[in-house]
Amino acid sequence: MARLPQPGGDQGTWGAVLNEYLSVAHTPDGGLKSFVSVKDFGAKGDGVTDDSVAIQQAIVASSSSKIVFFPPGIYRLAVGIVISSSVTIKGAGQDVTILKVADNTSSVNPFLIQNVSNVTIEDLTIDLNRSATSNGQMGIYINAGTVSMKYISIRKVTVKNGWKQGVSIIAYPYTYTISCEIRDVTVDNCGEIGIYYLRGDSFRITNTNVTNSGDVGIQLIGCANFIISKTIATGNGWHGVVMGKVDTYPSTHFKVIDSICNNNGLAPNRIGGGIVASEECAFFQIVNNECVGNTGYGIAIDLASDANPSGFYGSFIVKGNICSNNLKSHGIWVNMATDGIFSENICSGNGINPTNGGSGIGVSARKCLFVGNYCTGNKQYGIALFQGNYPMGDHGVVSNKLDGNMQGTISVASNIQLPSKVVEL
Repeated sequence: MARLPQPGGDQGTWGAVLNEYLSVAHTPDGGLKSFVSVKDFGAKGDGVTDDSVAIQQAIVASSSSKIVFFPPGIYRLAVGIVISSSVTIKGAGQDVTILKVADNTSSVNPFLIQNVSNVTIEDLTIDLNRSATSNGQMGIYINAGTVSMKYISIRKVTVKNGWKQGVSIIAYPYTYTISCEIRDVTVDNCGEIGIYYLRGDSFRITNTNVTNSGDVGIQLIGCANFIISKTIATGNGWHGVVMGKVDTYPSTHFKVIDSICNNNGLAPNRIGGGIVASEECAFFQIVNNECVGNTGYGIAIDLASDANPSGFYGSFIVKGNICSNNLKSHGIWVNMATDGIFSENICSGNGINPTNGGSGIGVSARKCLFVGNYCTGNKQYGIALFQGNYPMGDHGVVSNKLDGNMQGTISVASNIQLPSKVVEL
């Protein structure tokens, strides 16, 4: 490993030692390199040597806006790595550069990004090595505890085989927020939540696959101004994608579009949905997604509030989704919501579990418009409008295709008001 000459030592080799040290960060003409290699600091990448110290030294030695490069190899980590501000961690490719938590370790978080901004991690794999380690570790842990964080990016990264979250992004106290782009990321076989995001603001999750998580695939709590697009959340223990509330901060102003959230709810005693917008979510769009084969429902708009049980929340659009063959509930379930538009959704074959039931769209809400939906082959109704515990109704149900359901086209509670005519195509 390159080092500075020792005072009183290195007789006859002093100049060579110094030149080796300077060559780590400098070009031959004396200019600064745009990147440093972890191997310049002694990392082996042989899958045997503990490279933790060498990698940390490379990050500490890199100046602002420097790339820390990981050549192809398997880098064994016995302790976690702390990433400084304005640093890019770059591998040679997801299948080529692998950081693997060492056997017989406990609670090693390979990357910690805390109270800094302008950080990128790209082109590598993190193997958390659950079968040979103990206790909870997170592949990438991003934490804002004293300042808001922005310009964080995770791109072309795989995280797998973890005890807890694959990627954990947490701002606490909740007055702080984190802006972290997640693009072309794969999270697989993590014991709890695949991607956990608490108090995010102004970010995107794109082209990301989250599979085989023990709990929720992607959970976003108290987040605002974000887009999830072209993302797959399948085969997870509970729900595929969940938006919810923390403290006084609900998730608002978001879109979930062009994504696939199938076959979730596989953990014992879990009834899972594809996409869930929960407590007090507002001002959102859920458009052109596929939510098929989940153990519960396809999409749930369940906005009931613990702080205000009689309150209605919403202003949202649910359009062009395929919510079919979900086993124990409705294709789309709507609860304590208001001012929602449901259009052009396909909800077929839902609630077919022998001991449960479901309609194409089940509604316990007010002031919603249902237009141009195709709901057929469901165990109960095409659309079911329930009364619930608080005054409901004032819906418009127009030009929907509702034939071929086992109990009928539409069920309307006796005290539900329909100002618009109920019309089938």
